[in-house]
Amino acid sequence: MGKLQKILQQLSLGAGYAASLSVVALCLLVLSEILLRALWHSSTLIADEYSGYFYLASVFLGLGYVFSQQGHIQITLLSTRVSGKAKKFLNFSLALILFLLLSFLFYRSLILVYNSYDLEMVSTGVSQTAIYKTQLAMPIGILFFLLAVAAYMLKLGMTWRQKP
Repeated sequence: MGKLQKILQQLSLGAGYAASLSVVALCLLVLSEILLRALWHSSTLIADEYSGYFYLASVFLGLGYVFSQQGHIQITLLSTRVSGKAKKFLNFSLALILFLLLSFLFYRSLILVYNSYDLEMVSTGVSQTAIYKTQLAMPIGILFFLLAVAAYMLKLGMTWRQKP
């Protein structure tokens, strides 16, 4: 089990790096647009469109990494009132619910991407970018989030029999 958790953590870290690269690309694109407009009164014509795509990629690809680093907001109204096995059961139950919701979201995002591909949808901007290519970050990011939740559930499962 330890090897599997290590692999899942490495995948989560890789997705975090990809999200970081997306943020860097977003910043460079916006900076280049600012410089082009200020110095040469020109434009890339795609900065607003592609900055949205990079932002989408950074958000979705970063979800799993943020979860693995316990960076998401947690509402601890119930978990602070229970302890021991009840707290472990509560945490595992919530993780299972999250896993099921993310599984549904993953499935629906795959359908979204497939429909965009099948209908040959393109952006309305100058670039005429195939929409499915930009939407691919959604199911990929959700998959990494699912893997991070699975690693968390494995960790909880391994500590189930241990005393709190």
